Amino acid sequence: MTNEHKPQQTAQQSLTELQLEIAKLDSANAATKTRLEQLAIKVERQLEYPDEQANTSNLLEQIEHSIEEFEVEHPQLTGILGRVMHALSNMGI
Repeated sequence: MTNEHKPQQTAQQSLTELQLEIAKLDSANAATKTRLEQLAIKVERQLEYPDEQANTSNLLEQIEHSIEEFEVEHPQLTGILGRVMHALSNMGI
């Protein structure tokens, strides 16, 4: 595996962790869960098509906003979101 694939792999692993953590949210967090699922879909789409950077800055802003919003109630989620954002950054996104 070349080094250029490592950030992509790291981002994919972080996305998988995020999806698993979202699945653990209970029904009392339905709105939060839905928003995070939509964010995960956007990250997944960005990973599938890394050269399409039309909405990249918006995606990073959404991740940052989610980190700020959930850092107290969901520290595990915000840690994973931070890793996703860092991995996307390492990919040049």
